[in-house]
Amino acid sequence: SKEGMVHDYGVNVGRNIKQSIENGFYGDGVRNKSASAAAAASDARMGGSAMPVMTTAGSGNVGLTASLPVITYARARNKTNEELYRGLLFSLLASVHIKASIGRLSAYCGPMCAAGAVAGAIGFMNGFDYTTVANAVINTLAGVSGVLCDGANSSCAVKIANGTYAAYDGIAMAANGNVVTSGDGIVAGDVEQTIRNIGELAQKGMQETDEVILDIMTRD
Repeated sequence: SKEGMVHDYGVNVGRNIKQSIENGFYGDGVRNKSASAAAAASDARMGGSAMPVMTTAGSGNVGLTASLPVITYARARNKTNEELYRGLLFSLLASVHIKASIGRLSAYCGPMCAAGAVAGAIGFMNGFDYTTVANAVINTLAGVSGVLCDGANSSCAVKIANGTYAAYDGIAMAANGNVVTSGDGIVAGDVEQTIRNIGELAQKGMQETDEVILDIMTRD
């Protein structure tokens, strides 16, 4: 993340957010800082940095998305190391759980699985009950489950920033008692069935989408 902040990689999504905070175009809040941190790491990774990253569910970008917003939030809110570690563990395990439902290769953007996990992890670190945490995951996934994977490229950082913003919106809605209701689109009556629905969407509904994306990407 620091590498992406100080060097020129991709379209500099993380640096752009940071600069927008500094010039007053964006607010100086943890939501924007989290998006900046996660996107900057993806900028570096997709832009050619040789620095290693920790993969989650087989993806480096999922690992970055699942961890950096949680770390940024915990530090900004003066969480203890134990609270941070528990939040990270929640986020990583939830990312694996959600990603497992969509399979290894899909037109579904993997970091969006991590976005749902981040929403739940922030709620978990704040001591919210199971229902609130589950609703945070549902809210986030309901908003980002149309994001497509079009290969490893600089736009991954854009998607990760958007996913991070969606995670904060998802937990904020849940904390205020709001959740996307069952029957609205792919959302089901509970978080586990919602995750299964997303898996079905990714594995069955996006097969043709995957082929079209590959055709577009391989054109001369």
